[in-house]
Amino acid sequence: MLGAPIPTRVIVGYGFMAHGHSELVSGPVHFAQILRSLGVSMPGLMGWITIVVELVGGLPALILGGTGPLSLDYLTAKFKSKRAISIGDKV
Repeated sequence: MLGAPIPTRVIVGYGFMAHGHSELVSGPVHFAQILRSLGVSMPGLMGWITIVVELVGGLPALILGGTGPLSLDYLTAKFKSKRAISIGDKV
């Protein structure tokens, strides 16, 4: 992601924010049910953490093109959570 052109980073930042917003609008309880069906531990808490990380982490990517330190932390957290879910590890 760090080597991606700035327009791509902006699009990804907007995508993360839009995804977080849709989870918030559709209801965190509904998102927690989806996480529960995937086998995520503490789905209610993890649902809220995911929503906040997507909204807060997408903002620097959208504004700064993914060059800020908060954006890097966000991308690291997203990669770790996606990897853990795909191989069944605990985050």
